[in-house]
Amino acid sequence: MSFHAQNQAKLSSWKFIEMWVDPSSDLPYVLMLVGDVDGSYTLYDPTEGYQVVYAARDYEKVKDFLLEDEYVQIRGRYQENTEAHSSKLSQMADALVFNDSSQEVQEPETAFA
Repeated sequence: MSFHAQNQAKLSSWKFIEMWVDPSSDLPYVLMLVGDVDGSYTLYDPTEGYQVVYAARDYEKVKDFLLEDEYVQIRGRYQENTEAHSSKLSQMADALVFNDSSQEVQEPETAFA
């Protein structure tokens, strides 16, 4: 069963998405942090079928988990209040661009807060 089918109800209740990247490898590795309206925070791995990597009820714990593994946050946070969240999750992961020459993560041209 796909990520979207398993988490359809969950997807309609998120309040923000953050993208985190591990730029230390030849191909940067991206994880997606989803903050839910119920106060939970879940890390998903888009390359592994959106498997849950880590989850907690405290944002700082999730952030510490990422920083411990040397992930850096991509500037910005995506927020939307519509019902069409499910396709946005995969679009966010697909839209990332990493500029290898400057070692800076660049945001795609989408609505970031």
